[in-house]
Amino acid sequence: MLQVRDPSRGDSTARNRSEPIYPRGLLSSLKRELVHRHGYRDRATARRSIFEWFARYNTARRHTSLDFRTPDEYEAHYRYAAGTAPA
Repeated sequence: MLQVRDPSRGDSTARNRSEPIYPRGLLSSLKRELVHRHGYRDRATARRSIFEWFARYNTARRHTSLDFRTPDEYEAHYRYAAGTAPA
């Protein structure tokens, strides 16, 4: 089974400093909803599945912390309110 390393744990190696830092709740949801439920045969299958999960997380899944909007909807609303919406 593939192991998912949590980059938010503060590993101080030079390699890890360049990796993005994700909120722990996001990684916890990813692991709980996807990674721990599936036994992936190979890395390519796991990557594809995780990519699809992130796409759904940002475009379709509503979040209570964002007033029940998707992250994409929240960002569009924020940009519109700030006057920085793309033309």
